[in-house]
Amino acid sequence: MATSTKQIAIWILEVLKEERRREPDFTKCRTEAFTFGEVMEKHNLKSEDIDDGLRFLEKRNLYQVYPRLDKSQAAWISHDGLEYLDAYYADVEAERVSREREATMSKIKQEREAEHTLWRYWCLADREERFGMVSFLFAVFVVGYLCSKSHLISRIIDIARDVKP
Repeated sequence: MATSTKQIAIWILEVLKEERRREPDFTKCRTEAFTFGEVMEKHNLKSEDIDDGLRFLEKRNLYQVYPRLDKSQAAWISHDGLEYLDAYYADVEAERVSREREATMSKIKQEREAEHTLWRYWCLADREERFGMVSFLFAVFVVGYLCSKSHLISRIIDIARDVKP
């Protein structure tokens, strides 16, 4: 499955945030090539994927590049980038909570439906209610048995077929 540009940009921002935490001075932090190489290696990405992610970040001003005296460049996460990453984490957490809540509600619904079974009703019934249930089932059985013995249902069906509209 292809990785989305947004996900690649998030991975880049995570590495840049970690680098900023590790070394708060952009003149002393690791170079852009090293930082992005780390992302490529960790997530098995191509340089084109990194370029797409960087374009995504550039359009939104989520990171900055600073040239250094040794002709290298340092990539640095901007304040907007930090806010974007925090908002992304908040969205991911909200989605997780929502899925968790839906799973819990589904479980509660299943438990409630399971409570409405005949066996559950039988277990909760008192002696008179159980007697009533047994009497009703016995009556249904007797009526069904008598109808099958006397072929009553077959006769009713035959009469219904013979009636002409």
